[in-house]
Amino acid sequence: MPRNWAELDGPARRFLAASAVSFLGDGLRYAALPLLAARQGAGPAEFGVLLGAATLPFLVLGIFGGVLADRVRRRGLLLVCDGLRLAVLTVFVGCLVTGHAGLPLLYAVAFLMGLLESLATSAAFAYLPTLVPGHQLERANATLSTALLLGRQLLGPLAGAGLLELGESLPFVVDAASFLLSGALLATVAAGLEDKPERRKGGGPAAVFADVRVSTRWMRVTPHVLVIACSAGVINLFNSGALAVQPYFAEHVLSGSAYAYGLMMASSALGGVAGAQAAGALATRLSSGRMVVVALAALGAGFGTVALLAHPLAVYAGLALTGVGFAVWGVATTSWRQRLTPHDLMGRADALHRMISWGVNPIGSLLGGLVAAHWGAHGPFLLVAVAPLLLIPLFWNRRADPAPREPETGERSLAADTTRS
Repeated sequence: MPRNWAELDGPARRFLAASAVSFLGDGLRYAALPLLAARQGAGPAEFGVLLGAATLPFLVLGIFGGVLADRVRRRGLLLVCDGLRLAVLTVFVGCLVTGHAGLPLLYAVAFLMGLLESLATSAAFAYLPTLVPGHQLERANATLSTALLLGRQLLGPLAGAGLLELGESLPFVVDAASFLLSGALLATVAAGLEDKPERRKGGGPAAVFADVRVSTRWMRVTPHVLVIACSAGVINLFNSGALAVQPYFAEHVLSGSAYAYGLMMASSALGGVAGAQAAGALATRLSSGRMVVVALAALGAGFGTVALLAHPLAVYAGLALTGVGFAVWGVATTSWRQRLTPHDLMGRADALHRMISWGVNPIGSLLGGLVAAHWGAHGPFLLVAVAPLLLIPLFWNRRADPAPREPETGERSLAADTTRS
């Protein structure tokens, strides 16, 4: 992070610092909420409901959050999201302290935090390019990716589990404080750095759905963005299957149960941190397309190592390599999409991308379980090893478009739809 961080301007650093703080709070909650549910007797079905409540907003409501992110100032929207998340957690902590936090309340908290997180994610994707010049996008996204991996996947979950042992409300108190600090840091970024959003007539359902249609039409006629989204969907389809059977793999292949499972998660996260740091340097030497090829090759080699070699050290090394691959993929494709996306479409474009690339996760999890049941725990890892390698030809000679393709405006689209009707 130091090199990437040092090359960014003050406003970008403060935005990234605010994001890092909120990512750490997210990681605390990601670990503490399921563990709290387990203490209340949650079984597999209840855990499924809890996970579904947290992820449903990204799949069902995410695109509408993108519409909002394109209609208002993104800095202000991020501040509102931090304030609302602080309020939700404050109420939740009060319920915990008074003994009124049953499973239904945990589901509600997971859903509300997922909803606000999906909205904040679209706003952050759209806001970052206003704070850095185009040639620094990879550096900025590499720093953001590092903060996310450390906060949400490594340090945050470890701290959340530890704090829960000291007191059920403690991780959620710290999580709430993270949003207070995040908002304070974000408030120091000058509001004038962001262009005023384009005014659109109408705020009813017809206007909102017109904005959604504009984003889908734009993606269809912007091949690079569509290929990136569909490729991410293919990778996530098989990766979610591997993630679903990872605890089973740890117990039956590595014979280490929870200990080995923790090392598998840590190996992937640490590889991701290294990959995010490397991505900033790679961007100065390789095109976006070639960076994606490097990422796909790393994913194929890493998952192939896990699938074909049963020795624990080989498995951990393979997962670390997959972490590198995912980080380089994320930095390269995110920066590429940001360059190709018109400013007033940033929120919707990111939300639509996430719907396509994440919407397959429930199917992939079921597929992974079925494959492991019939062909063993190695099967899902072998599938996710092959998939990225088959995608390499799509990116080998793909070059970045010279400029973003301007979409049809929401007002024009709405007017056309009205005329046709």
